[in-house]
Amino acid sequence: MALLLTTAVLCGLSQAFAQSPDSVLMHALRFAESQLRRTVTELGDSIYFPRSTLADGSWKTTRARDWTSGFFPGSLWYMYEHTDDPFFENAAGRWTEGLREIQNYGGTHDVGFISFNSYGHGYRLRRSAGYKNVILQTAHTLTTRFNPTVGCIKSWDNRTWAYPVIIDNMMNLELLFWAADHGATSGMRDIAVRHAERTMQNHFRDDGSTYHVLGYDTLSGSVIARNTHQGYADESVWARGQAWAMYGFTMTYRFTRDARFLQTAERAADYFINHLPPDHIPYWDFLAPGIPDEPRDVSAAAIAASALCELSDYASEQSKRLNYLKTAENILRTLSSPAYLAEGTNSRGILLHAVGNKPAGAEVDVSLIYADYYFVEALLRFLSLRLSPSSLQGVTEWELGTLDPSAMRGFAKTGDPRPIDSPFGKAVLFDGTGDGLFVESNPLQHLPSFTVEVTFRPDSNGLPAQRFLHMGEMSGDRIMLETRLTNDHHWYLDAHVRSGDSATTLIDERLRHPAGSWYHVALVVADGKVDTYVNGRHELQGNIRFVPFHGGKTSIGVRRNKAYWFKGSICKIRVTAAGLAPSEFMIQK
Repeated sequence: MALLLTTAVLCGLSQAFAQSPDSVLMHALRFAESQLRRTVTELGDSIYFPRSTLADGSWKTTRARDWTSGFFPGSLWYMYEHTDDPFFENAAGRWTEGLREIQNYGGTHDVGFISFNSYGHGYRLRRSAGYKNVILQTAHTLTTRFNPTVGCIKSWDNRTWAYPVIIDNMMNLELLFWAADHGATSGMRDIAVRHAERTMQNHFRDDGSTYHVLGYDTLSGSVIARNTHQGYADESVWARGQAWAMYGFTMTYRFTRDARFLQTAERAADYFINHLPPDHIPYWDFLAPGIPDEPRDVSAAAIAASALCELSDYASEQSKRLNYLKTAENILRTLSSPAYLAEGTNSRGILLHAVGNKPAGAEVDVSLIYADYYFVEALLRFLSLRLSPSSLQGVTEWELGTLDPSAMRGFAKTGDPRPIDSPFGKAVLFDGTGDGLFVESNPLQHLPSFTVEVTFRPDSNGLPAQRFLHMGEMSGDRIMLETRLTNDHHWYLDAHVRSGDSATTLIDERLRHPAGSWYHVALVVADGKVDTYVNGRHELQGNIRFVPFHGGKTSIGVRRNKAYWFKGSICKIRVTAAGLAPSEFMIQK
C-alpha cells in the first residue's frame, strides 16, 4: 500500500532543538551534578542526611525522621536519571535504604516528602518490589493521621493548635494517589481527594493567596483559626507556602483530572506570578514589611518553577500555558545566574539565599537541600518541555531527515545515521549495527492518552528483534516499538506499553509484512486500551491501567542501552496528545 503523508506544517525535530535551553541552564545542571557528587564523597559512609549549610559551607545533617531527609536521595535519583551514571544510582540506593524505618512512623504527615521523594523515585527507575512495598506501607501509615470529621490529614502533633493542617500538607497527597493506583485500596484516593477539597475550600483567600496554618475543631470539623508559623503575619502570604499550593494542586489535578483542582492551581500560580519582583525570585513573604531589603527565598522560587513547568501542560488557556512556561524559564535563568548559584562559594549546596524559618531566625540566607531538589527537578522538567513542544501544541512531529546535529542541544547520536531521500521527504538510514539517535525528552510525559505514529522502512537481514522507537524510562514507564524479522524476509510488529504495575504486549507473528517497503505504524493508548495499526489497518488490542508518564527520554533506531539495533530507515515520528482514529493518522490511503 502506498503512503502519502499529510502536508500539515508541524514542529520538526530541528525546530524543537532550535528552541532548546541555552548554556546557562545546562551549566547549572552540570554544576548541580558536581555538587551532589562532592556531597556524596564528603559524607562517605554517613547515615545522615544533608539539610542546610553552616557558616563554613558544609552541610548540617539530620537523621531519617527529619522532614527533609528524602530530598537528598531524591536529588541523587534525579541525577542518576539524567546521567545514567552508576555512581549516582548506588549513592541514591544507599541513602534511600537509610529511610526504611519511615514506613511505620506515624509521627508526622511528612512521610510523603520523606518516602516518596526517595523510594518513589527509586521504584520509578528500578522497579524494585521491595521499594514498592515500603511506599505502600508508608501510605497506609499516613492514612492513620486522617480525621474524617475534619476531612484532612493532621500535620503536626504537640503544637499550638489541636488539629493543625498546613498548606505544605498538599505535597504528601502524591503518596496516597500513587498508592491507590498501585495496589492499595481506593480509600487512599478518597482521603487525598477529601483533603484537597477541604484545603481548596478553607486555605485560600479570594485573591488566590493562601494561609499557612489552619486549626480545626475535631468535633464539628469547622475552622477555628487561620494563622502562620513561618510567614510574616497571619494575613500575609508566605512565599514557600504559596509555592506548595501551586505544586500540590497541580499534582492533584494530574491524578484526578478534576477541573476544580486545576482552577485552584491556576489561582495560586497567578497570585505568585503577579507578585514576583523584577528578577523573578520572591521575597520570603510577599507582604514582608521591609521589602526590598527582605531576604529572597530560592526554595520558593525552585518549587514554583517546577510546578509551573507541569502546570504549563494542563492550563485551561493557551495564553496561560505560555505565561507559566515563560515564568518558569525566567525563574530558572535567574537561579542559574552568579547571584544565586553557589558556584565559586564555599557552600556544598547548589543554590544560595534560601530561607527556612525567618520568624524563628532559623536557616536564613543559606543553602537548603529541598531548594536544591526542586531546582534540579525544575531544570529537568524544563529541559524536557523545551525539547517536546507537545505541551503547548498537542502535537510533536519529528522529521528525522532534517536533523542538523551540530546545531542541536539535548541530542546525541551513535554511529553514523545519515539522511537519505524517501518517497515522503528526507529520512534517516540506520545500519542495524551501531546507528542510533537519543533525545533528552519524552513527548509522552503527562499525557493521559496519546497516539504515536512512525513512517519507516524495515530492511531485511537485520537482527531478529529490532527496537526502532523507545519513549520513557529504561525499565519503568515506557512504550517500545519493535520489528520481528522472519527468515523469509518479512516482519511483524511488537508493541509494548508499561505504566506502573500494568503492562501489555501486542505481538502476533501471523501478521506479517514484506520487508524493504515503506509503512506507517500507529500505537494508540486511550480509555484503558492499547491498539496497534499498520498502514491504517487495525491489528491488535490490549488492556492497560494507564497513568500518565512522568519523565523519561527517547531513543530512535535502538534501545536506550544500545541494544536491538534497527536496520532500515525512519522518516517521521508524530506524537498526538489524544487517541486518534485511523482517519486522523498522518497517512492517506
